[in-house]
Amino acid sequence: MACLRAEAFCSCTGETYLSCRPDRPTSARGACPSTSCRSNADCGRESYCAGDVCGTVGACATRPTACIEIYSPVCGCDGRTYPNSCYAASAGARVSTRGVCPR
Repeated sequence: MACLRAEAFCSCTGETYLSCRPDRPTSARGACPSTSCRSNADCGRESYCAGDVCGTVGACATRPTACIEIYSPVCGCDGRTYPNSCYAASAGARVSTRGVCPR
């Protein structure tokens, strides 16, 4: 079935998609509002507070549910080493630095 027009919808998980994605339930017409955050507590259960710098204002993002198995270690803002940035995001952690965390 072809889309006759593209119209933005906000999904129940807070992602914006076009009307030609009938496989995802909608919560509202139009793009989702930007959700700023300071910690994971400001975001939904399946989201985390993503950002480029530890401790700054970020934006709620959906946690990945599957990550590729490439070892490229990163140190999370929580002081834990993750196999790659996807695993950090899946755990709800921002990346502090590339490489393993100092002990």
